[in-house]
Amino acid sequence: MTFYDHLQQFDGKVVYDFVSGEPLRDPATATPRVRIEYDDETTVPQLLMELLSDPQADQLQGLVIGFWSGDDPELDSSDTVETLVAAADQLASLKAIFLGDVLSEENEVSWMMQCDISPLWSAFPNLTNFGVRGSNHLSVGTIELDQLETLVMESGGAPRDLLLELMNARYPSLKHFELYLGDDGYGWDGTPEDVQNLLDSLQAGCPQLKYLGLRDSSAIDELAPLIAAHPLLERIEVLDLSLGTLSDIGGQALLDSPAIRSLKKLDLHHHFMTPEMMARLTRLPIDVDVNDANDPDDEYRYVAVGE
Repeated sequence: MTFYDHLQQFDGKVVYDFVSGEPLRDPATATPRVRIEYDDETTVPQLLMELLSDPQADQLQGLVIGFWSGDDPELDSSDTVETLVAAADQLASLKAIFLGDVLSEENEVSWMMQCDISPLWSAFPNLTNFGVRGSNHLSVGTIELDQLETLVMESGGAPRDLLLELMNARYPSLKHFELYLGDDGYGWDGTPEDVQNLLDSLQAGCPQLKYLGLRDSSAIDELAPLIAAHPLLERIEVLDLSLGTLSDIGGQALLDSPAIRSLKKLDLHHHFMTPEMMARLTRLPIDVDVNDANDPDDEYRYVAVGE
């Protein structure tokens, strides 16, 4: 798997490409995606300024930012973030942002350049849904969002500094936490202790959490025992460890955990487990997804999203 398709839905609304010269669609049912093509002369900040001139801009509840770098692969998202922050008063209804709906054919996720996006939190304190793709130069600072319910962070590798920032976040209404840990060849440099501390912070600060996704991890066999033993599992409904390199070692750690049986769903699709282990897991009294099985004897085990 990699990112071959743009978002079709975001925060319960249809996503469409914003086109220069055309009015916004009904904000109650549709969310615009602002993006450029490789050879466009215009920029995403320029398109955002045009979008803001639409009389319905202050009614927008969601906004998706797509490909911004054009023919400059080093161009980060800072100009786009600055434009959004400066326009916060004109986007008074905005509650959902996805920053980086970029396809592999536009820019590989491991090449995408992000920035310090922390100014977004004070500019849009009522966010309920936030997603970001790409981890190069990404900093989230200290997230303080009382109403945030969904956080999704996709990349080929989450750097340790990002995990440390997330440990200090405050989002007491969070229900869905999804982090792509990735591969050490593409930015992952965290440790089991870091993941333990992250889980501790979610346990202490997110009493409403129902979905925990630690996806796309090349270290999942090492992490599975501590995840399976964490008390957070006793109150979440979905544990998503998909897209990684899970083998029978990690599968056994999950089977050995009594808390796994209290879940509603265990998502392990894209893995390297044997048919025997898959059979044992699917006999658990919960919904278990073990689709997309890879050869367990393959010496080169790869995450679904890397480069």
